[in-house]
Amino acid sequence: MLTFATYFDSGFLDRGVTCLTSLLERCSEPVALHVLALDDECASALPRALPPAANLTVVTMAEFEARHPELVAVRPRRSRIEYYFTLTPLLCADALAVTAPDQLMVYLDADMFCFSDPAPALAGIGGADVFVTEHRFAPHHVHLAKLYGRFNVGFLGFRNNAAGRACLARWAGQCLDWCGIEPEEGRFGDQKYLDAWPREVRRLAVLAHAGINAGPWNVGRHCYQATPSGVTLDGEPLVIFHFHRLRVLGPWHYETDFRDYGSLPRVLREDVYLPYLSALEATRERLGIPPPRADARAAPAPGHSLLRAMASRLAATARLFTRRRVVFAGGRVLSPIQALL
Repeated sequence: MLTFATYFDSGFLDRGVTCLTSLLERCSEPVALHVLALDDECASALPRALPPAANLTVVTMAEFEARHPELVAVRPRRSRIEYYFTLTPLLCADALAVTAPDQLMVYLDADMFCFSDPAPALAGIGGADVFVTEHRFAPHHVHLAKLYGRFNVGFLGFRNNAAGRACLARWAGQCLDWCGIEPEEGRFGDQKYLDAWPREVRRLAVLAHAGINAGPWNVGRHCYQATPSGVTLDGEPLVIFHFHRLRVLGPWHYETDFRDYGSLPRVLREDVYLPYLSALEATRERLGIPPPRADARAAPAPGHSLLRAMASRLAATARLFTRRRVVFAGGRVLSPIQALL
């Protein structure tokens, strides 16, 4: 049995449930789900949001913080996202504690979607105690690894043995000590600590499958193709895609902005993003979730000049025409002109 762990709040309920549903639908092995609900509304909605047969454990924040009193001291000093990052290794440790001995527990971010059975790709882990996935930055972005890390926290796993538990305990201590959202002194959130794992974990697997934890940062490195059996990357099946930088504009109205990561190929727009957005809309309809409101835009910084604001708007418009920024509405991809109207 594969144990998957994640966390999200009620504002992310549609994405979290869609992620977990995709795992249940496509995993060939039995699955156990361990979810930390970051607010009470999410905790109450989850049991009815997933099939009754789902092997689901929901943990409330009150239960979680009572189990980890060390969080009380750090919470007042951290932003919400920094606090959430601090929770990641502790959630993994809790999920690992209820995983069968010597079996794997996999953590994944809630803004992911499973397109095909992960079992064949996970077979590449072999007997490793811990596995990680690299960012696999495109060649012109490899410098970002120095800031944000060689590995991406979005998909990684631990075996329930002494080595797996020791790695998690060390990581939890580091995150409790510091978990800032801005890169600083070789650290970044809960993620940059993973760079040391090849030295610290004797049996560490770096999962090389291109279709696991594919995301905006590595799109420029791979060739996407639509085939009768599904989307492939460099000939390997797309398994898990990480929908980072997906923004809600309104009911069935979204945009994704890759900025400097490169353009979105047609296959990615039509055969990856549109199916995921359709699944999100189906989740909302099934659960009776109200139509989403537009994500709040960041407020201009103090002293932000009109000239700079105009330059930013022009750059965003230019990204539409180079397909680095794409708008989706009503189940289709808008042309750059339609997106501007």
